[in-house]
Amino acid sequence: MAPIEFKVGDLVQLRSGGPIMTITSIEDDNKIVCTTWFDGTKKETESFPLDAILPVQDQRPSSRQGRAFFQKPPQ
Repeated sequence: MAPIEFKVGDLVQLRSGGPIMTITSIEDDNKIVCTTWFDGTKKETESFPLDAILPVQDQRPSSRQGRAFFQKPPQ
């Protein structure tokens, strides 16, 4: 099986679980990924070996869902 290719901006999660994180950089000849995520309002960052992460589906709301979320409810 071909290795998974990651790029900056990809959403990932540790193989063992945990928060969904965004790759912010890839270092050490594509062996280490630096990630960022939010724990409530606190920004967290950490680096992980490439073999410790898996890609996840993009779980952000679509632009249509985002607009509906910010609209005022009917009166």
